[in-house]
Amino acid sequence: DGVDPAGIVASAEAVIRFEDPVTGTISTVELEGPPTGPFTGSYTTPAETSAGALTATAEVRMTTTGGAALVSQSAPRELPVLRPGGSVQYAPPSLKMPSLTGTGSTSADLVLVGGDADGCVWFGPTDVPEPPQGAGTIDVALDTGLLPGEDDCIEVAAGEQVTLAIEVSPSGRASGTVSGFLEVHERVEGAEATTTDLAFRFDLARGVDEARRLLLAALLLVGGLGLPLLVLVIVNAITARFQRLSAVRGAAIPVRVRGRNIERSDGAASRKLVLREGDFSSMADAGDDRSFRFGGVEFRARASRNPFGGTVAMAVPEGGAEKLKGRAGSRVELDPGLAGSWVFLLDSDKTRRAPRGEAVGLLIAFVAEGEFARQSERLLADVDERLPSTASRLTGLLAQVKHQPKPTKRRGDGNEAPAAGVASGPEGEDDPPTDAPPAEADPLVSPAAVSDAEPAPPIAPTGFGGAAGAGVGPLDEIDPPEGSEGDDDPPTAPVGFGGGRPG
Repeated sequence: DGVDPAGIVASAEAVIRFEDPVTGTISTVELEGPPTGPFTGSYTTPAETSAGALTATAEVRMTTTGGAALVSQSAPRELPVLRPGGSVQYAPPSLKMPSLTGTGSTSADLVLVGGDADGCVWFGPTDVPEPPQGAGTIDVALDTGLLPGEDDCIEVAAGEQVTLAIEVSPSGRASGTVSGFLEVHERVEGAEATTTDLAFRFDLARGVDEARRLLLAALLLVGGLGLPLLVLVIVNAITARFQRLSAVRGAAIPVRVRGRNIERSDGAASRKLVLREGDFSSMADAGDDRSFRFGGVEFRARASRNPFGGTVAMAVPEGGAEKLKGRAGSRVELDPGLAGSWVFLLDSDKTRRAPRGEAVGLLIAFVAEGEFARQSERLLADVDERLPSTASRLTGLLAQVKHQPKPTKRRGDGNEAPAAGVASGPEGEDDPPTDAPPAEADPLVSPAAVSDAEPAPPIAPTGFGGAAGAGVGPLDEIDPPEGSEGDDDPPTAPVGFGGGRPG
């Protein structure tokens, strides 16, 4: 603004500092000139300098006419160091590469400027003194492959230019700045080889590891959903129980089903099914609230496979049941409350000997302790409604199975005894099957005996038909998996069964 600097600046000193980035040495050169400038000076690069560029910083210290001390310093500036005259030169003097986020590589172009004669350029090792933590190894190469050595150097004709793409690749993720040196050698015809440490630099950002993020998200999702489900499964397993058996009474009643008619067969003559309070006895000593046995059937309470489902109560014949098509009659699902539930256990041997369309078996029923009349009325109504169809279905499936009489054991006197559970009668092992009932009558069992002691289970039980609670019938059977037994499978040792639970 028209102010004369000579009237303000009384004295001034100026210096330039040159820093070698390879060795870290700093050389200071004092400049000469009037207080208001310009300042001049000279600097001779040491012969042993291998850096491609030096960093220069100028500093001026002034004293004003008023006695104030002022200091001014310039920003660092990169000054190229040229190779001896006639040699191959490099541009730029250092490589400033684009920043890199995540993994991959970054690159910059290096131009080789031919000297006075044809020459050759090759590369030595790379040095990265302090890489950012996590960056791993820093690999340097050409975009076309590995850096060439002296034996396969890059030819540079006199006065020509060759452009190379230098790529740098860290092996890991990191945040920070990568600074290093690439050793470059050149030689022209008629001169000695020279070495230059070419500086390169770029910034690193860790970025987002997509694979790790997806894995973490999956783990959080599994943990967030799986842990509560696991807790539900554990709670369900702990709480999977029947109602207290001391609050339940059970009865096992031999029955015969003819069409829609259900008759008791525990007396000298069959009579219409009725439920008497004396038929039922306490279940307190039958087992515990997780499993018990009654009437030739094993009852088990287990947690549902569905974490949101309730307790599943299953009933399975002791020793299993004959193999039927679709594994029908292998088990039944009922209410863990027990009271109001019933199960029908088909006697396969007696049913085969009975007239066509007749089913013989054992009816197992449960009521709660306390008032009996109303419970028995509801239970009997449900049995009358559901049992005929259940028995008919099991009988039909039984008829599809080829019956093989059980082998007999020979007595010491040579006489043969009938197999267990097969009554003696007019049919022998070689006799054709008949629909006529056997000659002998069913054994007499008094009502008191039924009440006081559990009847023996039918031999080789064919299956279950059952319902839990009044007005609920057995569920449809599940189709057999591949390889399961079919119509032509012979009966084997009792195995398996099926049924229903309340809706």
